Amino acid sequence: MTELAKAERIGLARMQKMLKLARLAPDIVEDIARGRQPVGLSLLYFVENALPDDWNAQREVIGGLAR
Repeated sequence: MTELAKAERIGLARMQKMLKLARLAPDIVEDIARGRQPVGLSLLYFVENALPDDWNAQREVIGGLAR
């Protein structure tokens, strides 16, 4: 992961946070791809906020942004 961060010229901590996107629930990824995500959901949100690995917990957290 360190080599990847160096290659992308970003910090290791930021790389680790960005790789969390690879663990998103498939339906969340589909909603983002179709532009159906809540207004508050952005790459910056993912970088600045911890997201659980559990897909149901992810849905709860992200669903809370729409309220």
